[in-house]
Amino acid sequence: MPADGVFPSTCWSRIRPGEGAGTGERREAYEELARSYDAPIRAYLRAALGRTSHDADDLAQEFFAWTLESGFLGKADPSRGRFRVFLKVALRNFVRDASRRERAVVRGGGRRAVPLAGVGDPDEAAAVPEPADENAEPPEAALDRAWRAALVGRALAALEAELVEEGRGVVHRVFHDYLLAPGEGESHATVAARHGLSRVDVQNHLQRARARFEAHLRRLVLDTVSNADDLADELGWLLAARARRRPADPTGTEPG
Repeated sequence: MPADGVFPSTCWSRIRPGEGAGTGERREAYEELARSYDAPIRAYLRAALGRTSHDADDLAQEFFAWTLESGFLGKADPSRGRFRVFLKVALRNFVRDASRRERAVVRGGGRRAVPLAGVGDPDEAAAVPEPADENAEPPEAALDRAWRAALVGRALAALEAELVEEGRGVVHRVFHDYLLAPGEGESHATVAARHGLSRVDVQNHLQRARARFEAHLRRLVLDTVSNADDLADELGWLLAARARRRPADPTGTEPG
């Protein structure tokens, strides 16, 4: 919880009309959203519509144009939950609208439309699009995976820049090797030997780096929630996947 008990202006409040923001400021907020959440949006659209990465890029641009034209994002209510959940609702609506437009073209006898594979009944407001391939990742799971990767990646980049600027690049390298190595990761002993450090040094570096990493991640999550419960839930969800990848250290010195 912020020290003063008040949550900062979130991505929701910056894009909502009538909150002191001019048109230019809201457009800047939209552009910021496009940069920050482009990967999760493309992941959802690829899974929901069975499109290629190139097609998903175009569809993501159409999605943001749709949010501007329809005013859908401007209806965001910070008191109703997390922005990640709201974004899924917006994407479902966008997919249904796209399906209706293509059905209208087919009925009107105009140019032949490419079907939106995997889109459910457009009249079913709560329907969640199924992936075109029954063995493919569901669209909401694809968005969650890409969302986690985007926020964790931004927090890691901020941590690296901070530590390198302080002349403590080795702390970042230890953190990267131990927590981000492919597969099951590496032990304290392996990381210590690689960097010419003691196991105690590795433990201390990991504790410092983890605390800073979580602080950066917390700041990013704060921009997408509006209450302490959602903040705790989102952080727990984001960090759980990383915790599952940490190997047990045989020396018993793994930091908690």
